[in-house]
Amino acid sequence: MLLTFMGISAGGRSSVTGVENLVAEVVYPIQKFFYGINQSIGARIEPIAALYENARENEALKIEVDALRAQVVSLTLEQRELIELRELKSALNYVEAASIDNYVSASVLSKDPGNWYENFVIDAGSRDGVTKNSAVINGSGLVGMVYDVGTDWAKVVTLIDKRSTISFSSLGILSPYDGQIIGSTDYVLRGQIFDPTARISEGDLLVTSGLGLFPKGIVIGEIKERIENRDALLPEVVVQPFVDFQSIKKVTVIPAGAVGVDTEAELETEGEAESE
Repeated sequence: MLLTFMGISAGGRSSVTGVENLVAEVVYPIQKFFYGINQSIGARIEPIAALYENARENEALKIEVDALRAQVVSLTLEQRELIELRELKSALNYVEAASIDNYVSASVLSKDPGNWYENFVIDAGSRDGVTKNSAVINGSGLVGMVYDVGTDWAKVVTLIDKRSTISFSSLGILSPYDGQIIGSTDYVLRGQIFDPTARISEGDLLVTSGLGLFPKGIVIGEIKERIENRDALLPEVVVQPFVDFQSIKKVTVIPAGAVGVDTEAELETEGEAESE
């Protein structure tokens, strides 16, 4: 109808009739109303379309981020596995040097609650050659010993357990000394030196002495500090273990008697383990 009036005006008429004026007064407000609606709808549709486009872009980015995250996780796991295998290789260097051919490699299945690996279960047992009182090591050094064995599992008690007692020797050439490490309830390894006149220095390396359960020469850790205790009959020290007892994944088990060591127990765990 608007076109009709435009055509009349374009025809050269300078005025409109009364009927045409009446129709225009009725039609123009209606056209103005619908024009406003169209403008309003257009103004509302554009943000919705933009929002939809942003949503599609966000979804695509999310998919990309998820894929990248999966790659990061995969690479991280591969890196951790590589580190664990390198540590295992270091442990195998010891057993090869000691001519031990019946060692058993295993992974940790479970552990006691908490951040520390005081006691844990491995995925190897009697079927694999694991025996009670077997020494357990990893690439960093001595971990502990096996105190209970099943067909395809074994329980390990570590150095930081309060029941542990391990004989050690220092690697000092000029003035070596012997002693024992005793587990504690605060995850700090403390030791006693048998010789009251021993020359003890921070950083002295400690290895298993070969007495008792453990083969000789397994690295334990180093002297962190000497404890000043005038009431003590023997010198006391704090030992920093080389094994990270908050992160143990793979271990190597050396069956008891594998290198001809004395089988007298140093870790007093059998009776307590059975009573539990």
